[in-house]
Amino acid sequence: DQREVQAPAQDAFRLVPSPPECDDIDDWEEENVPALAITVPAFKSQPNNRK
Repeated sequence: DQREVQAPAQDAFRLVPSPPECDDIDDWEEENVPALAITVPAFKSQPNNRK
């Protein structure tokens, strides 16, 4: 269940204090940040190719 998996992260997030006056932000704008998971590495390391 996804809720079970996310529970530890959500609990930890609740422990992080919000900056002053940021408790009720109602005009959030999404930031357009490219996903790191889909970026291709510049090179692939090969474990047995050390010199």
